[in-house]
Amino acid sequence: MQPYKKSFSFIDTAGLRARIDAEITNRNGYPEFTASGTYDNGGGQCLDRIKTKTSKQTEFIELWQKYHLKNVSKIHNFREHLEGIIAVIEYEEKEYEAQKEEKTGDEKTLEIMEEEGISDDMLDAVKAYMSLGIESDDGLENFTESYSGQFSSDEAFAKDMADNLGSIDKNATWPQNCIDWKHSARELMMDYSEADGYYFRNI
Repeated sequence: MQPYKKSFSFIDTAGLRARIDAEITNRNGYPEFTASGTYDNGGGQCLDRIKTKTSKQTEFIELWQKYHLKNVSKIHNFREHLEGIIAVIEYEEKEYEAQKEEKTGDEKTLEIMEEEGISDDMLDAVKAYMSLGIESDDGLENFTESYSGQFSSDEAFAKDMADNLGSIDKNATWPQNCIDWKHSARELMMDYSEADGYYFRNI
């Protein structure tokens, strides 16, 4: 069995980070599995204090409890199994960190929305607005005045705008039912911006 060494980390259910070094060595003439790390200001063999959050975290700790400092040469595919567990833990940790960053970003946006008196159900629209960089420093001063609705396309937006302005007689036939909505939308969008299907008037 080839030597192996991997350092990885994860957050447990207590919100504490465990940093672990897992290793397979041949120092004693046989493949020996060892694992140690740091957790909650403790080091060395502190892994049994970790309050695991996922099944793979639990599986790794159980593997450590069962095989630490033992000859694993007769354990079928031990290294592959160990690598697989760690790979999943690392993937889960990346997903967790990504979700945490997104949540933190949304919480910040919701705080700004509350200050401006904007309803929480407008979060997606506000995020679209902010992505356009219409206002600096994450400002939302002009959001309510700028927001013009959610539409499937520029053409749909142009049709809705024309209808709201009373520019089109719904009972009219030719030539008003032959409007080039693509061209109309192109002209209208000179004064508007769009992101994720949300439309905003440039103020």
